[in-house]
Amino acid sequence: LSDLELTTLSIATAKDARANIGTGQFVGSVSNGVVGMAAMDYGRPLGNVTAKKSWFFFAGGFVALGADIHSSNASNQVNTTLAQVLSDGPTLVHSSSGDETTYSQAFSITASDTQWTLHDGVGYVLLGSNDTLNIEMAERTGNWNEIGLSEGTVTDEVFSVWIDHGIQPSGSSYSYAVIPGSTPESLNQMLDGDIPEVLSNNSSIQAVRHAGTGVSQVAFFEPASLALSADIQVQSDSAVLMQLIELPGGDIELSVSDPTGQLANAGIEVRRSLATGGYKSITLPIRFAQGIKAGKSTVIRFHLPVA
Repeated sequence: LSDLELTTLSIATAKDARANIGTGQFVGSVSNGVVGMAAMDYGRPLGNVTAKKSWFFFAGGFVALGADIHSSNASNQVNTTLAQVLSDGPTLVHSSSGDETTYSQAFSITASDTQWTLHDGVGYVLLGSNDTLNIEMAERTGNWNEIGLSEGTVTDEVFSVWIDHGIQPSGSSYSYAVIPGSTPESLNQMLDGDIPEVLSNNSSIQAVRHAGTGVSQVAFFEPASLALSADIQVQSDSAVLMQLIELPGGDIELSVSDPTGQLANAGIEVRRSLATGGYKSITLPIRFAQGIKAGKSTVIRFHLPVA
């Protein structure tokens, strides 16, 4: 999983490694060897933080979704950190109204109308209209010993981007994209349809679809059904990760994995609406690898008529 995206607590130090061991069993990825996604049912005893989290990869970068974020800790706020890196050059902030502001020196802003920010060639794009982005370039001082690595105090300017979910969030969410190799022009172009569409972001399903490539990626945290488009609907009888790619001529490539590594099989129904009316459907029995290969993706290619 990318180290660009973490859900963290505002706690000064966490030397006890046991405090960072997750409690969720649902964690893994699905892929056809070329493109894929990852997801986890996040549970962190330190701070009592739980959440559903997914990362969906495409040619330009990745989309990150978070939902059902909860914490019973009354002392610390919960943040989702998009980036925390050494500062390198100016930062450009683009608002939803089209205004752009360049920051070349230390700054700190909290903006509810930010559409994207660009720093060191990496674009961070907000996809949720309710998210407020915190952006900062500031001098930070830290000691490596606080995370148990080595002695030594370091001071440097750090660029940070995060979403603040507040103290004791109950059902909070977020959605954003990270686009490396970006320019202001390319980010604006990406917003015109090159970033996958968010289909669902809740405690049951997190999913996106990239219409240009016909790739849909879904984290089923429980048995459920979802419309991927006006023509394609899917249903899973188990909690799985799924990737569906629509190919020319009515062919479909389906990749499925069991993030728990505990399932022997699952059933996936794929239904396509026909141009002439009605629909065609197929229910596929998915067999999962066992033993040391548990969690591996099962890839199936099949035909489902379009007319």
